[in-house]
Amino acid sequence: MADSPTEKAAKSVAIACAASTTFVKIITVNPFVVSPNNLFEMTFNAVGIISDAQMEAFRHTLITILPTALLGDLEKMALAPGIVIGLVVDHIEALLDALPDE
Repeated sequence: MADSPTEKAAKSVAIACAASTTFVKIITVNPFVVSPNNLFEMTFNAVGIISDAQMEAFRHTLITILPTALLGDLEKMALAPGIVIGLVVDHIEALLDALPDE
């Protein structure tokens, strides 16, 4: 069964975080477990994603793993080290919900 938009958004953001900093790890894929377990309550800064280069690496990873229909929205998405990671999950979930059914 395919992931729901909520699950896909959370997994995508966690994978992008893990690709951008050594402080975030994907522990298991099924069930999906990430460390730190409160990742989505933390800011990017708190997990070591602090530089422009790291923020762009995070964005690039999202662009790579999410549907290409979201490219423009992902390129325009405001990102900064002080943003709570869960807010990005919520935004991506809303973008995925808005996609037409395939």
